[in-house]
Amino acid sequence: MNILAADAEATEAGAEAVRLNTEGVAAAEAGQWEEAEARLSEAVRLAPHWAAPLNNRAQLYRLLHDPLNPLDPLNPTDPAEALQDLEAAVQLCTTDGPVKRQACVQLGLLHRLHGRHEAAHSCFCTAAQLGSAFAKTQVAALNPMAALCNKMLVKMMADVRAGRAEHDDE
Repeated sequence: MNILAADAEATEAGAEAVRLNTEGVAAAEAGQWEEAEARLSEAVRLAPHWAAPLNNRAQLYRLLHDPLNPLDPLNPTDPAEALQDLEAAVQLCTTDGPVKRQACVQLGLLHRLHGRHEAAHSCFCTAAQLGSAFAKTQVAALNPMAALCNKMLVKMMADVRAGRAEHDDE
């Protein structure tokens, strides 16, 4: 079952979930990590079949756990929490909209970070089909033939810059 914001607002709890989701995103953007997590978690509790707060909470968890972007190094989050939220969000999305696209991109990033390239490729393919330009670049980057061609091109350009280019003078 996929609950969109308009559907969620049909009930008092749903309207509260929409408000909390919006406030959770704003708190995260302001660097208020604990407040963001609390509001997003409450939105998930109030509307467990609505994918948006799951996707947003997963983004928060992913950013908090990212070793290259430690937002709160004193309180690291287990990446399994983000993975669980993202998988649930994708399952709840019965339509191919922006929430599903974003969840697939985030899943792809998590899988790639942990060396699960086939799973990452699959997620990025889905997100690319849903219109993500970023996912399209990731699909190309994970393509073994494209990676080989890129490696050869980089080597050739380095050779040219170093004056080691082979010339075919006929």
